Amino acid sequence: IINSAIILFCIYTIIRQLSNKKYALLYVFVIMFVFTFRTGTANSSSWFFPYSYSLIYACSSVFIAVSFFISFIRTDKRKYLYLSSLFAGLSIAFKWDYLLFVIVIFFSLLKKNSKLLFFKIFALILLPTILSFLLYFLSGGNIDSLIEWLRFLINFQNNGVLCSYTVFNDIIFTDIKESLFRFVLYTGIIFFTVYSFLINLKINKNKIIPIIIVILYILYFKKHEILTFIDKFIWENLYFHSNLVFLSYLVFIFALGIIFLKKTYSIKEKYFLLLYMIAFCLSIRDYMGLYTSNIGNFAGGVFYFLSFMYFFTEVIPQYIADNKVKIFSKSIIITFLIFAISYACREKQMLNELYIKIEYPKGTIYTSDSYGGEAIIEALKFAESNIKGKKTLVTINEGCIINYFLDIPSDLLYYSLNSHIIKTMGEDKILDYIESKQPDYIYIIQEPKYINAHWGFGIKYGFKINNYIKTKYELIKSVNDFDENLTHLKIYKKLQEAL
Repeated sequence: IINSAIILFCIYTIIRQLSNKKYALLYVFVIMFVFTFRTGTANSSSWFFPYSYSLIYACSSVFIAVSFFISFIRTDKRKYLYLSSLFAGLSIAFKWDYLLFVIVIFFSLLKKNSKLLFFKIFALILLPTILSFLLYFLSGGNIDSLIEWLRFLINFQNNGVLCSYTVFNDIIFTDIKESLFRFVLYTGIIFFTVYSFLINLKINKNKIIPIIIVILYILYFKKHEILTFIDKFIWENLYFHSNLVFLSYLVFIFALGIIFLKKTYSIKEKYFLLLYMIAFCLSIRDYMGLYTSNIGNFAGGVFYFLSFMYFFTEVIPQYIADNKVKIFSKSIIITFLIFAISYACREKQMLNELYIKIEYPKGTIYTSDSYGGEAIIEALKFAESNIKGKKTLVTINEGCIINYFLDIPSDLLYYSLNSHIIKTMGEDKILDYIESKQPDYIYIIQEPKYINAHWGFGIKYGFKINNYIKTKYELIKSVNDFDENLTHLKIYKKLQEAL
Protein backbone atom coordinates (compact mmCIF):
# COMPACT_ATOMS: atom_id res chain seq x y z
CA ILE A 1 0.00 0.00 0.00
CA ILE A 2 2.85 2.37 0.84
CA ASN A 3 4.52 1.67 -2.50
CA SER A 4 1.25 2.27 -4.32
CA ALA A 5 0.82 5.57 -2.49
CA ILE A 6 4.38 6.58 -3.43
CA ILE A 7 3.81 5.76 -7.09
CA LEU A 8 0.49 7.63 -7.25
CA PHE A 9 2.01 10.65 -5.52
CA CYS A 10 4.88 10.62 -8.04
CA ILE A 11 2.35 10.53 -10.88
CA TYR A 12 0.59 13.51 -9.31
CA THR A 13 3.84 15.51 -9.03
CA ILE A 14 4.93 14.59 -12.57
CA ILE A 15 1.68 15.69 -14.22
CA ARG A 16 1.33 18.69 -11.89
CA GLN A 17 4.63 19.97 -13.27
CA LEU A 18 3.78 19.18 -16.90
CA SER A 19 0.16 20.29 -16.77
CA ASN A 20 -2.00 21.51 -13.87
CA LYS A 21 -3.59 20.37 -10.62
CA LYS A 22 -6.91 19.46 -12.25
CA TYR A 23 -5.33 17.11 -14.76
CA ALA A 24 -2.90 15.73 -12.18
CA LEU A 25 -5.85 14.59 -10.06
CA LEU A 26 -7.52 13.12 -13.16
CA TYR A 27 -4.41 11.12 -14.05
CA VAL A 28 -4.09 9.77 -10.51
CA PHE A 29 -7.76 8.77 -10.46
CA VAL A 30 -7.56 6.93 -13.78
CA ILE A 31 -4.26 5.18 -13.04
CA MET A 32 -5.56 4.21 -9.62
CA PHE A 33 -8.56 2.35 -11.05
CA VAL A 34 -7.02 0.97 -14.23
CA PHE A 35 -3.66 -0.11 -12.80
CA THR A 36 -3.50 0.09 -9.01
CA PHE A 37 -6.68 -1.63 -7.85
CA ARG A 38 -6.13 -4.72 -9.97
CA THR A 39 -6.98 -7.38 -7.43
CA GLY A 40 -8.55 -9.86 -9.83
CA THR A 41 -7.08 -13.35 -9.78
CA ALA A 42 -6.58 -13.41 -13.53
CA ASN A 43 -3.72 -10.92 -13.54
CA SER A 44 -0.48 -10.38 -11.66
CA SER A 45 0.08 -6.70 -12.27
CA SER A 46 -1.24 -5.42 -8.96
CA TRP A 47 0.97 -3.19 -6.82
CA PHE A 48 -0.82 -4.61 -3.80
CA PHE A 49 0.01 -8.21 -4.68
CA PRO A 50 3.30 -8.07 -6.61
CA TYR A 51 4.93 -11.29 -7.69
CA SER A 52 8.31 -9.75 -6.85
CA TYR A 53 9.03 -7.28 -4.06
CA SER A 54 12.36 -6.41 -5.66
CA LEU A 55 10.44 -5.31 -8.76
CA ILE A 56 7.89 -3.25 -6.84
CA TYR A 57 10.70 -1.49 -4.94
CA ALA A 58 12.48 -0.91 -8.24
CA CYS A 59 9.25 0.47 -9.67
CA SER A 60 8.76 2.86 -6.75
CA SER A 61 12.37 4.01 -7.04
CA VAL A 62 12.13 4.67 -10.77
CA PHE A 63 8.89 6.65 -10.34
CA ILE A 64 10.65 8.79 -7.73
CA ALA A 65 13.59 9.13 -10.13
CA VAL A 66 11.30 10.27 -12.96
CA SER A 67 9.57 12.74 -10.64
CA PHE A 68 12.89 14.34 -9.68
CA PHE A 69 14.02 14.25 -13.31
CA ILE A 70 10.95 16.21 -14.41
CA SER A 71 11.72 18.71 -11.64
CA PHE A 72 15.23 19.04 -13.05
CA ILE A 73 13.89 19.58 -16.58
CA ARG A 74 11.52 22.25 -15.28
CA THR A 75 13.93 24.12 -13.00
CA ASP A 76 17.43 23.13 -14.18
CA LYS A 77 18.43 22.70 -10.52
CA ARG A 78 21.17 20.10 -10.19
CA LYS A 79 19.97 18.81 -6.82
CA TYR A 80 17.00 17.26 -8.63
CA LEU A 81 19.32 15.68 -11.18
CA TYR A 82 21.44 14.18 -8.39
CA LEU A 83 18.37 12.79 -6.61
CA SER A 84 16.98 11.42 -9.86
CA SER A 85 20.28 9.67 -10.61
CA LEU A 86 20.49 8.19 -7.12
CA PHE A 87 16.96 6.76 -7.24
CA ALA A 88 17.51 5.53 -10.80
CA GLY A 89 20.57 3.68 -9.51
CA LEU A 90 18.52 2.33 -6.63
CA SER A 91 15.91 0.95 -9.04
CA ILE A 92 18.70 -0.78 -11.00
CA ALA A 93 20.11 -2.25 -7.79
CA PHE A 94 16.68 -3.69 -6.94
CA LYS A 95 16.12 -5.02 -10.47
CA TRP A 96 17.77 -4.34 -13.82
CA ASP A 97 14.49 -3.93 -15.68
CA TYR A 98 14.67 -0.13 -15.67
CA LEU A 99 18.33 0.18 -16.62
CA LEU A 100 17.61 2.09 -19.85
CA PHE A 101 16.14 5.03 -17.96
CA VAL A 102 19.72 6.19 -17.38
CA ILE A 103 19.86 6.93 -21.13
CA VAL A 104 17.24 9.64 -20.59
CA ILE A 105 19.30 11.11 -17.75
CA PHE A 106 22.56 11.11 -19.72
CA PHE A 107 20.80 12.51 -22.78
CA SER A 108 19.81 15.56 -20.72
CA LEU A 109 23.52 16.16 -19.94
CA LEU A 110 24.57 16.64 -23.57
CA LYS A 111 23.99 20.39 -23.46
CA LYS A 112 25.81 20.74 -20.13
CA ASN A 113 29.16 19.80 -21.67
CA SER A 114 30.61 18.99 -18.25
CA LYS A 115 32.77 15.90 -17.73
CA LEU A 116 32.73 16.39 -13.98
CA LEU A 117 28.91 16.44 -13.89
CA PHE A 118 28.81 13.35 -16.09
CA PHE A 119 31.06 11.39 -13.71
CA LYS A 120 29.08 12.58 -10.67
CA ILE A 121 25.86 11.30 -12.22
CA PHE A 122 27.53 8.05 -13.27
CA ALA A 123 28.84 7.53 -9.73
CA LEU A 124 25.43 8.20 -8.16
CA ILE A 125 23.75 5.73 -10.51
CA LEU A 126 26.40 3.09 -9.82
CA LEU A 127 26.57 3.62 -6.04
CA PRO A 128 23.53 1.49 -4.98
CA THR A 129 24.69 -1.44 -7.12
CA ILE A 130 28.21 -1.28 -5.65
CA LEU A 131 26.76 -1.23 -2.14
CA SER A 132 24.52 -4.20 -3.02
CA PHE A 133 27.47 -6.32 -4.17
CA LEU A 134 29.48 -5.20 -1.14
CA LEU A 135 26.70 -6.37 1.19
CA TYR A 136 26.49 -9.61 -0.80
CA PHE A 137 30.15 -10.44 -0.24
CA LEU A 138 30.15 -9.28 3.39
CA SER A 139 27.20 -11.58 4.11
CA GLY A 140 29.05 -14.64 2.77
CA GLY A 141 28.46 -14.50 -0.98
CA ASN A 142 31.14 -15.84 -3.32
CA ILE A 143 32.24 -15.47 -6.92
CA ASP A 144 31.08 -18.95 -7.95
CA SER A 145 27.51 -18.27 -6.84
CA LEU A 146 27.64 -14.93 -8.61
CA ILE A 147 28.77 -16.54 -11.86
CA GLU A 148 26.01 -19.15 -11.52
CA TRP A 149 23.47 -16.36 -11.05
CA LEU A 150 24.73 -14.56 -14.15
CA ARG A 151 24.42 -17.79 -16.14
CA PHE A 152 20.84 -18.08 -14.92
CA LEU A 153 20.07 -14.53 -16.06
CA ILE A 154 21.54 -15.17 -19.52
CA ASN A 155 19.59 -18.41 -19.90
CA PHE A 156 16.45 -16.78 -18.59
CA GLN A 157 16.73 -13.93 -21.08
CA ASN A 158 17.18 -16.34 -23.99
CA ASN A 159 14.30 -18.52 -22.87
CA GLY A 160 11.80 -19.36 -25.59
CA VAL A 161 8.80 -18.71 -23.31
CA LEU A 162 9.80 -15.10 -22.78
CA CYS A 163 10.21 -14.56 -26.50
CA SER A 164 6.42 -14.67 -26.82
CA TYR A 165 6.47 -11.18 -25.26
CA THR A 166 9.78 -9.82 -26.54
CA VAL A 167 9.49 -10.88 -30.20
CA PHE A 168 6.68 -9.68 -32.43
CA ASN A 169 4.46 -12.56 -33.52
CA ASP A 170 1.02 -13.36 -34.95
CA ILE A 171 -0.60 -13.63 -31.51
CA ILE A 172 0.58 -10.17 -30.49
CA PHE A 173 -0.48 -8.73 -33.85
CA THR A 174 -3.97 -10.18 -33.45
CA ASP A 175 -4.22 -8.87 -29.88
CA ILE A 176 -3.12 -5.41 -31.00
CA LYS A 177 -5.87 -5.28 -33.64
CA GLU A 178 -8.53 -6.59 -31.27
CA SER A 179 -7.55 -4.43 -28.32
CA LEU A 180 -7.31 -1.28 -30.44
CA PHE A 181 -10.68 -1.89 -32.09
CA ARG A 182 -12.46 -2.62 -28.81
CA PHE A 183 -10.85 0.28 -26.98
CA VAL A 184 -11.66 2.76 -29.75
CA LEU A 185 -15.20 1.41 -29.99
CA TYR A 186 -15.87 1.72 -26.26
CA THR A 187 -14.17 5.06 -25.61
CA GLY A 188 -15.32 6.41 -28.99
CA ILE A 189 -18.96 5.84 -28.12
CA ILE A 190 -18.48 7.62 -24.81
CA PHE A 191 -16.54 10.54 -26.26
CA PHE A 192 -18.78 11.27 -29.25
CA THR A 193 -21.90 10.96 -27.12
CA VAL A 194 -20.60 13.48 -24.59
CA TYR A 195 -19.08 15.75 -27.25
CA SER A 196 -22.29 15.78 -29.36
CA PHE A 197 -24.33 16.52 -26.27
CA LEU A 198 -22.12 19.44 -25.18
CA ILE A 199 -21.41 20.92 -28.62
CA ASN A 200 -25.09 21.12 -29.47
CA LEU A 201 -26.05 22.42 -26.06
CA LYS A 202 -23.27 25.02 -25.65
CA ILE A 203 -22.20 26.03 -29.17
CA ASN A 204 -25.09 25.28 -31.53
CA LYS A 205 -27.72 26.18 -28.92
CA ASN A 206 -29.65 23.18 -30.15
CA LYS A 207 -31.50 21.41 -27.35
CA ILE A 208 -33.20 18.82 -29.57
CA ILE A 209 -30.15 16.62 -30.17
CA PRO A 210 -29.12 16.50 -26.47
CA ILE A 211 -32.70 15.58 -25.57
CA ILE A 212 -32.72 12.84 -28.23
CA ILE A 213 -29.42 11.48 -26.90
CA VAL A 214 -30.77 11.34 -23.35
CA ILE A 215 -34.03 9.69 -24.47
CA LEU A 216 -32.19 7.06 -26.51
CA TYR A 217 -29.98 6.17 -23.56
CA ILE A 218 -32.96 6.02 -21.19
CA LEU A 219 -34.84 3.74 -23.58
CA TYR A 220 -31.81 1.49 -24.03
CA PHE A 221 -30.96 1.19 -20.35
CA LYS A 222 -34.60 0.69 -19.49
CA LYS A 223 -34.29 -2.55 -21.42
CA HIS A 224 -30.70 -3.30 -20.37
CA GLU A 225 -29.84 -2.56 -16.74
CA ILE A 226 -26.84 -0.18 -16.86
CA LEU A 227 -24.49 -1.93 -14.45
CA THR A 228 -25.15 -5.29 -16.08
CA PHE A 229 -24.43 -3.75 -19.47
CA ILE A 230 -21.17 -2.15 -18.31
CA ASP A 231 -20.04 -5.34 -16.59
CA LYS A 232 -20.80 -7.49 -19.63
CA PHE A 233 -19.19 -5.07 -22.07
CA ILE A 234 -16.00 -4.67 -20.03
CA TRP A 235 -15.72 -8.41 -19.43
CA GLU A 236 -16.33 -9.46 -23.01
CA ASN A 237 -14.68 -6.62 -24.88
CA LEU A 238 -12.02 -4.93 -22.78
CA TYR A 239 -10.86 -6.62 -19.63
CA PHE A 240 -9.10 -9.66 -21.03
CA HIS A 241 -9.00 -8.87 -24.74
CA SER A 242 -7.63 -5.38 -24.48
CA ASN A 243 -4.85 -5.45 -21.94
CA LEU A 244 -4.06 -2.10 -23.59
CA VAL A 245 -1.42 -3.96 -25.59
CA PHE A 246 -1.93 -1.55 -28.48
CA LEU A 247 -0.81 1.46 -26.40
CA SER A 248 2.92 1.23 -27.04
CA TYR A 249 2.36 1.08 -30.80
CA LEU A 250 -0.29 3.81 -30.93
CA VAL A 251 1.73 6.22 -28.78
CA PHE A 252 4.74 5.49 -31.00
CA ILE A 253 2.69 6.58 -34.03
CA PHE A 254 1.68 9.78 -32.21
CA ALA A 255 5.32 10.51 -31.37
CA LEU A 256 6.45 9.75 -34.91
CA GLY A 257 3.78 12.07 -36.28
CA ILE A 258 4.98 14.96 -34.12
CA ILE A 259 8.63 14.35 -35.00
CA PHE A 260 8.14 14.22 -38.77
CA LEU A 261 5.16 16.52 -39.29
CA LYS A 262 6.32 19.40 -37.12
CA LYS A 263 9.31 21.64 -37.75
CA THR A 264 9.10 23.25 -34.34
CA TYR A 265 7.61 21.71 -31.23
CA SER A 266 5.44 23.35 -28.62
CA ILE A 267 6.36 22.87 -24.97
CA LYS A 268 3.46 20.41 -24.60
CA GLU A 269 4.72 18.36 -27.54
CA LYS A 270 8.22 18.31 -26.04
CA TYR A 271 6.79 17.05 -22.76
CA PHE A 272 4.80 14.38 -24.59
CA LEU A 273 7.93 13.19 -26.41
CA LEU A 274 9.76 13.11 -23.08
CA LEU A 275 7.03 10.96 -21.53
CA TYR A 276 7.15 8.67 -24.55
CA MET A 277 10.94 8.33 -24.29
CA ILE A 278 10.64 7.43 -20.60
CA ALA A 279 7.84 4.93 -21.31
CA PHE A 280 9.92 3.28 -24.04
CA CYS A 281 12.97 2.94 -21.79
CA LEU A 282 10.92 1.49 -18.93
CA SER A 283 9.15 -1.07 -21.11
CA ILE A 284 12.00 -2.41 -23.20
CA ARG A 285 11.94 -5.69 -21.25
CA ASP A 286 8.81 -6.80 -23.09
CA TYR A 287 8.09 -3.94 -25.47
CA MET A 288 6.69 -6.06 -28.30
CA GLY A 289 3.94 -7.52 -26.13
CA LEU A 290 3.29 -4.97 -23.41
CA TYR A 291 0.24 -6.63 -21.85
CA THR A 292 -0.55 -4.53 -18.81
CA SER A 293 -1.93 -7.52 -16.94
CA ASN A 294 1.27 -9.54 -17.35
CA ILE A 295 3.56 -10.10 -14.41
CA GLY A 296 6.01 -7.27 -13.87
CA ASN A 297 4.58 -4.60 -16.18
CA PHE A 298 4.30 -2.08 -13.38
CA ALA A 299 5.96 0.94 -14.96
CA GLY A 300 6.02 0.64 -18.75
CA GLY A 301 2.28 0.28 -19.15
CA VAL A 302 1.59 3.12 -16.72
CA PHE A 303 3.88 5.57 -18.51
CA TYR A 304 2.44 4.67 -21.89
CA PHE A 305 -1.02 5.35 -20.52
CA LEU A 306 0.24 8.65 -19.05
CA SER A 307 1.66 9.54 -22.47
CA PHE A 308 -1.59 8.57 -24.13
CA MET A 309 -3.67 10.70 -21.76
CA TYR A 310 -1.24 13.62 -22.08
CA PHE A 311 -1.53 13.52 -25.85
CA PHE A 312 -5.31 13.95 -25.70
CA THR A 313 -5.53 16.34 -22.75
CA GLU A 314 -2.61 18.62 -23.66
CA VAL A 315 -1.33 18.14 -27.23
CA ILE A 316 -4.54 17.73 -29.26
CA PRO A 317 -6.35 20.72 -27.66
CA GLN A 318 -3.66 23.01 -29.14
CA TYR A 319 -5.12 22.37 -32.60
CA ILE A 320 -8.81 22.82 -31.76
CA ALA A 321 -10.71 26.08 -32.24
CA ASP A 322 -10.89 28.22 -29.11
CA ASN A 323 -14.67 28.05 -28.91
CA LYS A 324 -14.60 24.25 -28.91
CA VAL A 325 -11.46 23.43 -26.94
CA LYS A 326 -13.19 23.48 -23.53
CA ILE A 327 -15.91 21.15 -24.75
CA PHE A 328 -13.33 18.81 -26.25
CA SER A 329 -11.33 18.79 -23.00
CA LYS A 330 -14.43 18.13 -20.90
CA SER A 331 -15.43 15.29 -23.21
CA ILE A 332 -11.97 13.73 -22.98
CA ILE A 333 -11.97 14.02 -19.19
CA ILE A 334 -15.41 12.41 -18.90
CA THR A 335 -14.35 9.63 -21.29
CA PHE A 336 -11.27 8.76 -19.23
CA LEU A 337 -13.27 8.92 -16.00
CA ILE A 338 -15.96 6.56 -17.30
CA PHE A 339 -13.31 4.22 -18.66
CA ALA A 340 -11.60 4.12 -15.24
CA ILE A 341 -14.87 3.63 -13.37
CA SER A 342 -15.76 0.80 -15.75
CA TYR A 343 -12.58 -1.00 -14.79
CA ALA A 344 -13.43 -0.45 -11.12
CA CYS A 345 -16.86 -2.00 -11.69
CA ARG A 346 -15.25 -5.01 -13.32
CA GLU A 347 -12.76 -5.43 -10.48
CA LYS A 348 -15.53 -5.23 -7.89
CA GLN A 349 -17.51 -7.85 -9.77
CA MET A 350 -14.49 -10.15 -9.90
CA LEU A 351 -14.03 -9.80 -6.14
CA ASN A 352 -17.69 -10.71 -5.61
CA GLU A 353 -17.08 -13.88 -7.62
CA LEU A 354 -14.43 -15.03 -5.11
CA TYR A 355 -16.95 -16.66 -2.80
CA ILE A 356 -14.75 -19.42 -1.32
CA LYS A 357 -12.90 -18.35 1.83
CA ILE A 358 -9.86 -20.35 2.92
CA GLU A 359 -8.63 -19.26 6.32
CA TYR A 360 -5.68 -20.42 8.40
CA PRO A 361 -3.79 -18.79 11.31
CA LYS A 362 -1.12 -17.60 8.86
CA GLY A 363 -3.54 -15.88 6.48
CA THR A 364 -6.71 -15.92 4.42
CA ILE A 365 -7.31 -16.25 0.69
CA TYR A 366 -10.50 -15.93 -1.35
CA THR A 367 -11.07 -17.96 -4.48
CA SER A 368 -13.76 -19.74 -6.49
CA ASP A 369 -14.20 -23.04 -8.30
CA SER A 370 -13.25 -21.43 -11.60
CA TYR A 371 -9.91 -20.38 -10.06
CA GLY A 372 -9.06 -23.65 -8.40
CA GLY A 373 -11.07 -23.46 -5.18
CA GLU A 374 -11.93 -27.16 -5.12
CA ALA A 375 -8.37 -28.26 -5.91
CA ILE A 376 -6.82 -25.95 -3.30
CA ILE A 377 -9.24 -27.04 -0.57
CA GLU A 378 -8.60 -30.73 -1.32
CA ALA A 379 -4.85 -30.13 -1.36
CA LEU A 380 -4.99 -28.44 2.06
CA LYS A 381 -7.32 -31.04 3.60
CA PHE A 382 -5.14 -33.93 2.48
CA ALA A 383 -1.94 -32.24 3.63
CA GLU A 384 -3.42 -31.38 7.01
CA SER A 385 -4.49 -35.00 7.59
CA ASN A 386 -1.59 -36.92 6.03
CA ILE A 387 1.49 -34.74 5.71
CA LYS A 388 1.58 -31.96 8.34
CA GLY A 389 4.19 -32.50 11.05
CA LYS A 390 5.48 -35.75 9.54
CA LYS A 391 6.56 -35.51 5.94
CA THR A 392 7.97 -33.20 3.28
CA LEU A 393 5.97 -31.79 0.38
CA VAL A 394 6.90 -30.26 -2.96
CA THR A 395 4.34 -28.53 -5.21
CA ILE A 396 4.68 -28.39 -9.01
CA ASN A 397 4.50 -26.30 -11.11
CA GLU A 398 4.86 -23.58 -8.52
CA GLY A 399 3.65 -22.47 -5.15
CA CYS A 400 4.41 -23.02 -1.49
CA ILE A 401 1.04 -21.96 -0.12
CA ILE A 402 0.31 -25.46 1.22
CA ASN A 403 3.69 -25.61 2.95
CA TYR A 404 3.28 -22.08 4.28
CA PHE A 405 -0.24 -22.47 5.69
CA LEU A 406 0.50 -25.81 7.37
CA ASP A 407 4.21 -25.39 8.28
CA ILE A 408 5.21 -28.34 6.10
CA PRO A 409 8.93 -28.36 5.20
CA SER A 410 10.10 -28.51 1.61
CA ASP A 411 13.69 -29.45 0.84
CA LEU A 412 13.40 -28.62 -2.83
CA LEU A 413 15.58 -25.73 -3.92
CA TYR A 414 13.56 -25.29 -7.09
CA TYR A 415 10.20 -24.53 -5.53
CA SER A 416 8.99 -22.91 -8.75
CA LEU A 417 8.93 -25.31 -11.67
CA ASN A 418 7.19 -23.36 -14.42
CA SER A 419 8.18 -23.99 -18.01
CA HIS A 420 10.67 -21.11 -18.22
CA ILE A 421 12.34 -22.07 -14.92
CA ILE A 422 12.81 -25.68 -16.01
CA LYS A 423 14.31 -24.56 -19.32
CA THR A 424 16.53 -21.98 -17.63
CA MET A 425 17.82 -24.21 -14.82
CA GLY A 426 18.06 -27.36 -16.89
CA GLU A 427 15.73 -30.31 -16.35
CA ASP A 428 18.54 -32.80 -15.66
CA LYS A 429 19.95 -30.61 -12.90
CA ILE A 430 16.53 -30.22 -11.28
CA LEU A 431 15.85 -33.94 -11.56
CA ASP A 432 19.17 -34.77 -9.86
CA TYR A 433 18.20 -32.51 -6.97
CA ILE A 434 14.75 -34.09 -6.63
CA GLU A 435 16.33 -37.55 -6.59
CA SER A 436 18.77 -36.50 -3.86
CA LYS A 437 16.04 -35.00 -1.65
CA GLN A 438 13.21 -37.42 -2.43
CA PRO A 439 10.30 -35.47 -0.92
CA ASP A 440 7.65 -37.65 0.71
CA TYR A 441 4.79 -36.14 -1.27
CA ILE A 442 4.57 -34.27 -4.56
CA TYR A 443 1.59 -32.16 -5.59
CA ILE A 444 1.05 -31.24 -9.21
CA ILE A 445 -1.34 -28.28 -9.32
CA GLN A 446 -2.04 -27.04 -12.84
CA GLU A 447 -4.10 -23.96 -13.58
CA PRO A 448 -6.64 -23.89 -16.45
CA LYS A 449 -5.11 -23.97 -19.90
CA TYR A 450 -6.71 -20.70 -20.99
CA ILE A 451 -5.21 -18.51 -18.23
CA ASN A 452 -1.81 -20.06 -17.62
CA ALA A 453 1.10 -19.36 -19.95
CA HIS A 454 2.97 -22.26 -18.32
CA TRP A 455 0.25 -24.86 -18.73
CA GLY A 456 1.27 -28.34 -19.80
CA PHE A 457 3.64 -29.88 -17.24
CA GLY A 458 4.38 -33.38 -18.46
CA ILE A 459 2.61 -32.58 -21.73
CA LYS A 460 4.58 -29.68 -23.23
CA TYR A 461 7.58 -29.54 -20.87
CA GLY A 462 9.04 -31.26 -17.80
CA PHE A 463 8.87 -34.70 -19.41
CA LYS A 464 11.81 -36.22 -17.47
CA ILE A 465 10.61 -34.93 -14.12
CA ASN A 466 7.08 -36.10 -14.83
CA ASN A 467 8.28 -39.56 -15.87
CA TYR A 468 10.42 -39.80 -12.72
CA ILE A 469 7.42 -38.94 -10.54
CA LYS A 470 5.26 -41.55 -12.27
CA THR A 471 8.01 -44.17 -11.82
CA LYS A 472 9.01 -43.47 -8.21
CA TYR A 473 5.71 -42.22 -6.83
CA GLU A 474 2.15 -43.49 -6.63
CA LEU A 475 -0.84 -41.37 -7.65
CA ILE A 476 -3.21 -41.52 -4.68
CA LYS A 477 -5.61 -38.66 -5.37
CA SER A 478 -6.75 -36.64 -8.36
CA VAL A 479 -9.12 -33.66 -8.72
CA ASN A 480 -10.41 -32.31 -12.08
CA ASP A 481 -7.73 -34.32 -13.85
CA PHE A 482 -9.51 -34.52 -17.20
CA ASP A 483 -10.81 -30.96 -17.52
CA GLU A 484 -8.31 -28.48 -19.01
CA ASN A 485 -10.64 -25.58 -18.18
CA LEU A 486 -10.38 -26.16 -14.42
CA THR A 487 -7.47 -26.17 -12.00
CA HIS A 488 -6.54 -29.78 -11.46
CA LEU A 489 -4.63 -31.50 -8.65
CA LYS A 490 -2.62 -34.70 -8.53
CA ILE A 491 -1.21 -36.02 -5.24
CA TYR A 492 1.75 -38.44 -5.41
CA LYS A 493 3.37 -40.41 -2.58
CA LYS A 494 6.71 -42.21 -2.56
CA LEU A 495 6.22 -45.81 -3.65
CA GLN A 496 7.98 -47.39 -0.68
CA GLU A 497 5.53 -45.67 1.65
CA ALA A 498 2.44 -45.96 -0.51
CA LEU A 499 -0.75 -47.22 1.05
